[in-house]
Amino acid sequence: MIGTIYNNWNESKLDTYTEPIRKGTKKGDSIGLSSQKHKYALLMLCSEYQSTREASKVIERPVSLISKWKTEKHVQKEIDKLSNEFVEHVMGILTDKNNEYKTWAVMYEFPHYSASVREQVIEKLGSKIDEIERDNPPVEEPIEDLVRDLKKMKEETPQEKAAIRELEGKIAKITESRIQKIESGSIYFGVLRNVLATSHALSLSGNIKVIKAFVEREKNRFVNITVNLREVTPCVSSMECEVLKSAYEEAAIFLTSYLITHY
Repeated sequence: MIGTIYNNWNESKLDTYTEPIRKGTKKGDSIGLSSQKHKYALLMLCSEYQSTREASKVIERPVSLISKWKTEKHVQKEIDKLSNEFVEHVMGILTDKNNEYKTWAVMYEFPHYSASVREQVIEKLGSKIDEIERDNPPVEEPIEDLVRDLKKMKEETPQEKAAIRELEGKIAKITESRIQKIESGSIYFGVLRNVLATSHALSLSGNIKVIKAFVEREKNRFVNITVNLREVTPCVSSMECEVLKSAYEEAAIFLTSYLITHY
């Protein structure tokens, strides 16, 4: 229907749902949702079934009945509950950097999720980035200037040698800080959030074909970045660290410019 991630999760919810029984419940008391209403609530996590007519085709119930369900508070409460659960499921996939296949599956499916689900995922990724940034404050001093200064220095007198050792120590400290920042995942999640935010914006335009082509075009760039990320170690050189950092920034800038240019 939508894709592997949603379909598997949806099927598990349908398989484990037990329809409530009226027997033994006082008349007028709520007994929970019927299986059909539960199925409808699950459909509301997908953008293409927001239309009452489309939902009625899947549920195989009259449009008038689906319209009634849409206004019922207990149905909306179930939609909100399922939406939160699905968002947590998606976040578990996106924050597992060792599960690239499922991350890509989410990215392909993302335009088909409801606007509410997409917005929650983007917001939660932003919160995760903020949390990582608090633990890994940015280094203000540009390392490029220090490397340039180091190349100009002469190592002839004891004072010059001491100055060089001091500058090398400073560069090493900044490099270590930047490596920690990369390994923490803030740049990784930043690019991922930009990809999904762009996909969300494109989804609002309704052009699914454009979104699929866009995500496909970004795949190689994103895969190369994640491969490089896994290879980062404390012994990486400052210049290699800068290349990796620049690659992430380039991807983020590209996504933003693409959105501005095309929409």
